[in-house]
Amino acid sequence: MLKNRFVALMTAAALVIAGTVPAVSVPAAETVTEESTAAHYTYQLRKDTKFDSLYTKNAKRQLIGVRYDQLHSVNLVNPDNGSPLAVTSSAVSLALKTINKEVSDDDKPFVKQNTKAARKSYNYLNKKSDGIFSPYVCTDELTPVRSDSRVLSVKRDRYINEDGAHGINTVTAYSFDPQTGKRLTLKDVLNYKSSDNLAGILAKEVVKQNSKKKLDLGTKNLKKKIKTLIKGDKYYKGTNDTKYLTWYVSRGGITFFFNPDDLASYAAGTFTVKLTSSKYPDMVKSYYTSAPKNYVRRVTNGDKVNGQKLTFKEKWDKYDMLMSLTIKYGKKSLKLAPYCFETSTWSVNTASGRYIYINTRSENDYQSLYTIDLSAKILKAESHDFGLYDMIPSDPDHMIFQSRGYALSTMNIYRSYKASKDGKLAANTKYILCCSRFADHRHHS
Repeated sequence: MLKNRFVALMTAAALVIAGTVPAVSVPAAETVTEESTAAHYTYQLRKDTKFDSLYTKNAKRQLIGVRYDQLHSVNLVNPDNGSPLAVTSSAVSLALKTINKEVSDDDKPFVKQNTKAARKSYNYLNKKSDGIFSPYVCTDELTPVRSDSRVLSVKRDRYINEDGAHGINTVTAYSFDPQTGKRLTLKDVLNYKSSDNLAGILAKEVVKQNSKKKLDLGTKNLKKKIKTLIKGDKYYKGTNDTKYLTWYVSRGGITFFFNPDDLASYAAGTFTVKLTSSKYPDMVKSYYTSAPKNYVRRVTNGDKVNGQKLTFKEKWDKYDMLMSLTIKYGKKSLKLAPYCFETSTWSVNTASGRYIYINTRSENDYQSLYTIDLSAKILKAESHDFGLYDMIPSDPDHMIFQSRGYALSTMNIYRSYKASKDGKLAANTKYILCCSRFADHRHHS
């Protein structure tokens, strides 16, 4: 009984520890108007990764390995006054449940479906002197590419290998209206006048934007094939199941993906086509491209930030730890020594400038953060002893970071920050919110 009471007390996040930053007033829930909701991000996403596996009876060899993501929206309160810091709406919750169910339905049965075949293949190859067994693998990663008050877009990258000569990579994309939870269709986001010749535009751009890849079809047949894919997506009937054509809406326009065997052989890989608003200004309805100017998006090596290319050069040691990371932005460069095994980089865009935040993950899941002002004459990094952990930032004015602490048990410590001038982080709250790591239910939608 005492144990249950203690766990309940910790779960209630009753531990509030004073900070040193002055409190920032946050509107109470009842004062949030429709206008203010549209102007700001109203939800904070987090990613949860599920694992499953099958080993031999002596546990020496892995036969099957599964890893897939699930997305959730976070509910957190302001510890200063009890008002919301992050809110899960029923519409966002519905959209995430749609994505999670599709991923779970595809990946959760993978071990059971392949148990018999994997054991048979392993036993057969184990008897042969030259036999090499490769585990059955399924990985499924969800990456939110846009999460604001107008669009929630998620890219899904799935890879499976079921004892074949090679694995299979597929991309699926989702775009939802976060106000209703409805999955957007091409009819919803495209202007009819501009999209009438969508197949022709895609046929031209797929060749231009994928010049190093070999297409099996000529220009005429390519347009015909793409038109078939669009019709197969039931575009003209107003529903979109992405069964044949997959796409998402970003701030810069609309991106299409053609999976292996859609337009060319498997060896050619996935074809990506970006129809930007700068090149096709009337393609996507302005409602979806005139999103809030303050936003956060994940970036990778070679991406452009504010018109300039951002590149990373990594140096790893024999223990698979990142020893040095050289960042180049235009003519400027900066070298870091993160000593970690994983990084993620985020472009933070505000009215005062452009910044990148680099999140690092090292041993025992310890995470830290570098903030860098890209507009400065000389690139400099400021380090922080907190990180994103499973959080996915969206709004530069309301970013929730996490650190670890120890008081009776391991504690998850949360605090809301905003990107101030020079990209430096300023706390939105006077207090921090703490939850026992083992009884932390704050994030389920």
